[in-house]
Amino acid sequence: GEVPEWLTMPPNQAWFKAKQGDKEAQYIMGCCYLRGYSQEQSFKQAASLFALAANSGHPDAQYQLALLLFQGNGVPRLDETQACNWLRKAAISGHAEAMLKLGLAHFDGTGVPKEEG
Repeated sequence: GEVPEWLTMPPNQAWFKAKQGDKEAQYIMGCCYLRGYSQEQSFKQAASLFALAANSGHPDAQYQLALLLFQGNGVPRLDETQACNWLRKAAISGHAEAMLKLGLAHFDGTGVPKEEG
């Protein structure tokens, strides 16, 4: 099969490095769990790995965590405010999809104060 573009190291190597606190490896493992790639699919595992990487400042992980929070998947509860906070962090780092989604969230008034005007 095709190797996904986010898979920049083999899952077994990523697993090892993720345990040592490597944020890129944590992000990769999060993607593996999210998509059921070489791991049993688990939104909960994905969310906790994305959270680790997101807290270390990984924009893609921040974005993926935001999406899970918007859906209420793998997280204690659906939390649009928290989701928007992560989108904002990813957007500040220049994450294009996060900027777009944050713009849409602002437009809809989702998790953010609605813009007047």
